[in-house]
Amino acid sequence: MDDVTAVFKKPFEEQVAFFRNKLSNQVATEKWTDIQRDQHDKAFMVAGAQKAELLSDFAAAIDKAIAQGTGLGEFQKDFDKIVDRHGWAHTGNRNWRSRVIYNTNLSTSYAAGRLAQIQDAGFSYMTYKHSHTVENPRLAHVALDGTTLPIDDAFWDTHYPPNGWGCQCRVVGINRPSDARRYADEPKYTAPKLERDSVTGLPQGVSKGWDYKPGSTVVDTVRALKNQTNEWEKSLQAIFMDSLTDDIRDLFIASHLSLPSTKDNVRRITTRTIENKGGEKNAYYPIAALDSKTIEEVKKLFPDSKKLHKKIREQGTFALSSELIWHSDRGHGLRRVENGISLGEDDASQRPVLFKDYEKIPDILREPDSVKYGAGKTKRRGWTTIEYRKRVDEELHVLIMAVLPGQKKVAVHNMYIKKKPSVRK
Repeated sequence: MDDVTAVFKKPFEEQVAFFRNKLSNQVATEKWTDIQRDQHDKAFMVAGAQKAELLSDFAAAIDKAIAQGTGLGEFQKDFDKIVDRHGWAHTGNRNWRSRVIYNTNLSTSYAAGRLAQIQDAGFSYMTYKHSHTVENPRLAHVALDGTTLPIDDAFWDTHYPPNGWGCQCRVVGINRPSDARRYADEPKYTAPKLERDSVTGLPQGVSKGWDYKPGSTVVDTVRALKNQTNEWEKSLQAIFMDSLTDDIRDLFIASHLSLPSTKDNVRRITTRTIENKGGEKNAYYPIAALDSKTIEEVKKLFPDSKKLHKKIREQGTFALSSELIWHSDRGHGLRRVENGISLGEDDASQRPVLFKDYEKIPDILREPDSVKYGAGKTKRRGWTTIEYRKRVDEELHVLIMAVLPGQKKVAVHNMYIKKKPSVRK
């Protein structure tokens, strides 16, 4: 199989909650042994990544992979951009290193999330399942298949999977020992007696640094966090963002907006919306949490809205709107006729907004040349707007964002592009 998503399938709330709970503690390291075992439950690291910006970029890329269930190929596009932007001299070749980072974070977050689910459901036993998709299985892991023990048995303290780099084994929770027959042909009801590795001193089959139970030290926190939001898969925003300091929060948001996968996602949403002639009516697609500057400026625009002030830091997002994307596509550039319908404006200084232009929205939000808060009001609904301007390849991109205080969203209302001025002869 290409990557662990083939084994661990769709992400779930507890998995995302476990990973995001670590993001306030991003730790610079020189080597992978700088953080050991259950220290990984509360800290995020990438071995050899020491700059805060580099760590934050990787955290954002992994967060998207976990929360949106994207595959290794998508993560590798983000990995390449991050390495290039920071000039990071990592160990190992690109394919190996990106795979290690991706697989390790997905498998440990999956294991931690599953542990929280098992405890939440009140299961009394767990059964070890070896992955049958592995092409070259470790015999010591195959031998553990079907091992069924109480969830508090000491065996799980060192053998709760993953048990090494690239391990795709997992556990399932059950109510009684006999239920193990649903998952194993020959269940084993006693802990195996394994010889110790002469080099690591660990039980055979457990790699150095993997003799712990991922998520065990934060299981109650994970169980609490996952119940506080129902938008894990739709939005970067989550309850944990409110507890982050402004510097970490803003760095993480900027990292998220800079990812190639974020730009790809924006392009996919806008393309699908336009091709479907507006798509789902009044649909909003969050693309990033609001940064601290935007939050403060929105509060100033609505000084009397107590509910907005209370909730915007926790829930506020930059978003795409199906209705507003449809309007932008039909409203700007030279007048044209499509299917007998007259579209656009008689403005020779503008050009039509193309599909590929929409993917620039994250960059415009992240690094605008100028921002004007309270720039005006929308004609039809009277929404207050924020205007972002950014020059790209000598063209001026203007992004009008509508502030929707009731929904705690700052949504794309309009976008137009002033063409490069012609040179007079």
